[in-house]
Amino acid sequence: MSWKVRISKQAREDLDHLRAYSPELYREAFEMTRAVEADPYHGAGAPASAPLLGENVWFRRLSLEHRLVYEIFNSDIIIASYRTHFD
Repeated sequence: MSWKVRISKQAREDLDHLRAYSPELYREAFEMTRAVEADPYHGAGAPASAPLLGENVWFRRLSLEHRLVYEIFNSDIIIASYRTHFD
């Protein structure tokens, strides 16, 4: 299946922050976004569903502190954020 990835305003702001303050994590976020596009359910970053955030919400670990959070709609994937941590 072909996925179309869209990046939310919040996620763009997160990327700007990472680019300015953590270039290595910024590159990791870029690679992780490509992995999500290839297969949103499997792969790098230990993808896991986040049912408390929504039925189709998933996240991947970017670092100990940050998670890439995304939601899957049919053939679209919306990246919600790159800088978040939740329990």
